[in-house]
Amino acid sequence: MDFWDDNRAVTVQIGAILLFATLIIAMSIYQMTIVPSQNAEIEYKHSQTVQNQMTDVRNSILRAAGTGTIQPASVTLGTQYPTRVFLVNPPPATGTLQTSDAGAIQLTNVSANNAETNDFFEAIGGTWNTSTKTLSYEPNYHEYDNAPSILYESSILSVYHPDAENSPVIPVSGQVLVNEESNTITLVALNGSLNTAQSGSVSVDPVSLSAPYEPVEITPEGDAETMTLTIPTKVSPDLMETRTSLTDVSPGPRNGTVNITLRGDYTLRTAKIGVGSDTTEPGPRYLTTSEDTVVQPNEEFTVSVRDKFNNPVGDQNVTVTANGSVVGSTSKRVSQSGEVTFTYTGSGEDVNISIPGSGEEHKVIFEGKSGGGGDGGDGGDGSVDRADIAFVDSTSGTLKTVGASGTITTYAAGGNVETVGSTISVDANSAIEVTFVDTSGNIKYIDSSDSSPTTLLSSVSAKKDGIAAGTWQGSPKSVFFANNNDEDGLYRKAPGGERQLVAAFPQTLRAVVGIGDIDSDGSDEIAAVTNGQKIAILDDDGSTYVSEHQPASSSGLAIGSVADYNGDGQERIAIVDGSNNPVLVGCGANPGGKYKCNSKWGGTTTLSSAGQAKKAPFGKGDIDGDGRPELVYAENINSPAELYGVSVSGDTVSDEAYVTRSDGTRIKVVVAKGVSEYVEPLSPLPFGKMLSAG
Repeated sequence: MDFWDDNRAVTVQIGAILLFATLIIAMSIYQMTIVPSQNAEIEYKHSQTVQNQMTDVRNSILRAAGTGTIQPASVTLGTQYPTRVFLVNPPPATGTLQTSDAGAIQLTNVSANNAETNDFFEAIGGTWNTSTKTLSYEPNYHEYDNAPSILYESSILSVYHPDAENSPVIPVSGQVLVNEESNTITLVALNGSLNTAQSGSVSVDPVSLSAPYEPVEITPEGDAETMTLTIPTKVSPDLMETRTSLTDVSPGPRNGTVNITLRGDYTLRTAKIGVGSDTTEPGPRYLTTSEDTVVQPNEEFTVSVRDKFNNPVGDQNVTVTANGSVVGSTSKRVSQSGEVTFTYTGSGEDVNISIPGSGEEHKVIFEGKSGGGGDGGDGGDGSVDRADIAFVDSTSGTLKTVGASGTITTYAAGGNVETVGSTISVDANSAIEVTFVDTSGNIKYIDSSDSSPTTLLSSVSAKKDGIAAGTWQGSPKSVFFANNNDEDGLYRKAPGGERQLVAAFPQTLRAVVGIGDIDSDGSDEIAAVTNGQKIAILDDDGSTYVSEHQPASSSGLAIGSVADYNGDGQERIAIVDGSNNPVLVGCGANPGGKYKCNSKWGGTTTLSSAGQAKKAPFGKGDIDGDGRPELVYAENINSPAELYGVSVSGDTVSDEAYVTRSDGTRIKVVVAKGVSEYVEPLSPLPFGKMLSAG
């Protein structure tokens, strides 16, 4: 047999070659068609991811403006392709994240309700403006043609196709520029330099350069009926109206700007946020105060250094100078909070407080009073002014009262007030005092002429959620309280007297609320609250019971005092429910005290039409001089919260308004400290002198 002539294996070799060639052709087709399609899908998904991440960056910028804290975010600029054996991938896709100059945000025809802030607006000609930047992401994909670029500007995130002719810029987020429901304008300027191109992730850390917002009440300047907000944006006016909640949008004075027409009064919030490097903080621009500018002897008064964004300038080398008539040094460095506090000597001379710079916006003039006088103190002729609403100021952290004419008086109680109690002439000097519990559980009281508070009780630690003052069952004027050493006991303490146990309750007590004839039997009861947050009653016959009524609790117990709030002859307890509504809790129709309130509670009224209240202690006072007390509480809208007053007629709210200073500015309070109740009535005064419509 001749093996050299045998060719039977040639067929197998040819088949193997053909099979290999077919595989090569298939892989080539896959490389040219399938791989690009799969990579395009990967790039498309990455584009969607980046849009979500840019939304996070946008939200981080706005959160930093609202909180004043760093709000980190990250963006994955490019994407990787999966490993493919025997196939070829392009290099990883990249993207570019960068800031660019956008122009200026401008608000024209603007004036402020606060006199000192308005001095600043007048100094800049009624036009507030600031430069700002955009932050954009531009992809560099291999397969996803005409992928959208993503743009952040003026609180709006948009997408557009830069390679497409006349491509519209389409908003994909909301805007916070103008909120017509709350009448709020929010302007956030972006500052800094960022330019990075890579395939991995990059961190974006928006930092506060001027934040958090310090709201300012504004109105159109002079006879103008409108203000105009001009913002730099690539979004057209038509898309701005159809894609966001903005109205009255028109083309701006320059290409790439739009105008927004604003009518009426607004709250202005402005901030400056930085990203990347080369950020710049705004310096001091003007001086202001939220207090009454009439000062009494030994009264503290506080001024705040602000930048052009209306925010405090703190922790900087800024000197605030008084021209005289203040205790101690006339020059002080601004604190980290941007504030400086002086004490007036009582010389009778006006005090000029200023920061470096010329113009009215760089100074505040306080009208100085000599001798006694002032709300809440001795008038010098033996007379005593009536008590005011007591609160803890959120700016200075000090105990203050606001008088019937809006006059602010500061009390030398220090900064350790835990809970504000009643205002009452509690001791023998006939002056009106503010009672309070300090941070150590001591019960104290102070009037406006005292240089320090008087300690009423320090031997036990009083519970800090509420105290009441007055008389009960013929007792001398006392403070009624619960304490941590005898948790089911209700006690009283009068100046110069011994601590006395009034009654023991079946449950542990958390607070004492007030004194009043709750069951209409002609004698007063004492209202308290248990640890289980239920209203407890000490009847005039010495018996006790616990109701099922429960005030809410967030920043302390949301409960006020006992009073006839609507003039129907029935005294009720004021509380706040879980929905932040003020509620009057009463015993119902009960002539002659036929029932105890543990078996009949039919007089409960929810004041759902009233402005909402913080879940915190609140007070009462005859603000409008009609002989009936109004509810006074920290409202549940702005932050810091502001004092609010509500009058009740029948089962509805007859009037409501913000409590203001004499210059019309609202009063910001520390919510958890509470608001005092009046134990003695005010002299009748016109309603508008104490409240201004909010």
